[in-house]
Amino acid sequence: MNLYLRTTTLLILLVSSVYSQEKMYLGLNSGVTYSKFRGNNYFKNMDSQLDFLIGSSFDIHLAERILLATNINYERNSVKKYYEYYGPGVIGGIVGIPYGQSSSSSSTPKNKFQTRFEYINIPITIKYLLNYEKKLYINTGGYLGHLLSIKNIDDGKESDLDFNNQFKKTDYGLVLGIGYNYTFNPNNFLCIELRESYGITTISQPESYIFKDTKRNSLNLILNYHFKI
Repeated sequence: MNLYLRTTTLLILLVSSVYSQEKMYLGLNSGVTYSKFRGNNYFKNMDSQLDFLIGSSFDIHLAERILLATNINYERNSVKKYYEYYGPGVIGGIVGIPYGQSSSSSSTPKNKFQTRFEYINIPITIKYLLNYEKKLYINTGGYLGHLLSIKNIDDGKESDLDFNNQFKKTDYGLVLGIGYNYTFNPNNFLCIELRESYGITTISQPESYIFKDTKRNSLNLILNYHFKI
């Protein structure tokens, strides 16, 4: 992860020195994630679930309508599965939960099992302003991801199941987004963006049989407040 931060910082400093006379913006952003894991039977039985991201951004004009944009975000990608509860000590018959995991604390007919991935994501994109009013834009590029932890939550309580050694710490993929800028004044603006992050590398460990060939992608709705520096 330190390599990612150093690389991103070096890139920002390099571009800042080259384009020191251009407009540069810092920002704070937060948003909603809606994630999916593909290529694996375990996650095929899981449903996407809303979660959140939060972080900071840096934008710099490379030309009148072209910007280099990057973020450093803490992001959670979660999926869920509802299953029947048959009572304490009953293991069989639970579909979609690995190793026969069962809750022993709930008396409701349906329980929810969640798998939550926590990442630091660093997307680096080129943003193109589609009109001269500089309101509507598209962006594209790639992202680097560093896995912080994986948590399993069974019926509202953290499970003893540990998937952390089944997945790689690094991930990368493609980014595509569309957004709209709302300008308060020349130095401050707010943007809302719909962004898809599409993983192109397998995130599971080569020796992992259960999670073999897993890749991730996330549809994110992001609100970002920018101010000129």
